[in-house]
Amino acid sequence: MTPLHDDPFGASWWPAAVVGAAFVWAGMGKVLEADSWRRGSAALGAPRAATAVVPWWEIALGAALVSGWFAAPARLAALATLAAFSALLAGNLARGRRPPCTCFGGRTERPLSWGALVRNAALAAALVAALLLA
Repeated sequence: MTPLHDDPFGASWWPAAVVGAAFVWAGMGKVLEADSWRRGSAALGAPRAATAVVPWWEIALGAALVSGWFAAPARLAALATLAAFSALLAGNLARGRRPPCTCFGGRTERPLSWGALVRNAALAAALVAALLLA
């Protein structure tokens, strides 16, 4: 890996690309189901300003992860993003709140569950693996 680009199809690229695909899918789902995303993010207690930015951030970050460009910074940014998302989800679950999860847009809308945190932990583990394999 060079400072700006990961070797395509190398051992560290694969786990990052899987996470990148998930981020692009999540961002596109939010863009395509914008009304559902806005309602879902408000129900979760997400900052209103973040609601407009999150889908585009996910798409851009996902593209960086899949392309391998800015590999290490993109992987660290994705870890930070997952940590922020997870903190918001865990806070809701800890208070016994189960608003609709629109993490992948309105088409996947269902009540928030601990499974969302398990999914985020798995995505974070893939990013850690990508960082360690680089």
